[in-house]
Amino acid sequence: ARSDKEKLEKKLRKALKRIGQLRREDYMSLTTDQRVKIHGEPDVLAKLGSLGVDAEAVRQKLQPGLPPIPRSKEWSRERDDARDADKARRRRAARPGTAPSAAGTTSRRE
Repeated sequence: ARSDKEKLEKKLRKALKRIGQLRREDYMSLTTDQRVKIHGEPDVLAKLGSLGVDAEAVRQKLQPGLPPIPRSKEWSRERDDARDADKARRRRAARPGTAPSAAGTTSRRE
């Protein structure tokens, strides 16, 4: 019988393999749950590392040719507000017969 540690390691390896499969698909065709799973890769790697496993070596074996996913930024009110303002600006610019506002033409996305 497998120990709890071995069972967890197998579960995490399976999750990492599935994340690799999802990452090879078109991101825009994925469901929200699938996108959340992809962005959970750093957490899976951290859990594998806490079990004493070389998580990066496992990731490279299960996801050949794919770079690691960076950890997502934490939610912040400022980022949320900036995103909403950007969406509103794009909607206004996309309306036929209206010119984009001068305020939005000088900003650059980074």
